[in-house]
Amino acid sequence: MREHNIPLFALETHDPIREFDFIGFTLQYEMSYTNIINMLDLAGVPVLSSERTKEHPFVCAGGPCAYNPEPLADFIDFFMMGEGEEIINEVMDAYVKWKSKNLPREEFLHSISSIEGIYIPQFYEVKYNDDGTISSFCQKRTSIRKK
Repeated sequence: MREHNIPLFALETHDPIREFDFIGFTLQYEMSYTNIINMLDLAGVPVLSSERTKEHPFVCAGGPCAYNPEPLADFIDFFMMGEGEEIINEVMDAYVKWKSKNLPREEFLHSISSIEGIYIPQFYEVKYNDDGTISSFCQKRTSIRKK
């Protein structure tokens, strides 16, 4: 969105956030959504998930508002529905395998698509009615892995 001279840093380590492997957000309420977009921009991470490359962190979100992920679908790489504590270990195991093989970014997302509670917006096509409600929700890839 814009060029920044001062990147966002992790509070504890002072490492630039854009150099992390993951950036995670807890979605407590809808009014925080614009803050998420602003934080990504300030960190120097492409705001749109479609513009991120292998050099960028994965952006994930969970929490109470993740049950309606579509307002943030263009910005978040994957959502964790339900108890993150039960999902995160499977996601990290898949990440370690993916990173060691130097595969394309989408392959990591593909590898976690079978984990119960993971929603990856780019793998689905959502159509809306004129009033903004969802009219259809279809899988784009027939090869999404299910356990």
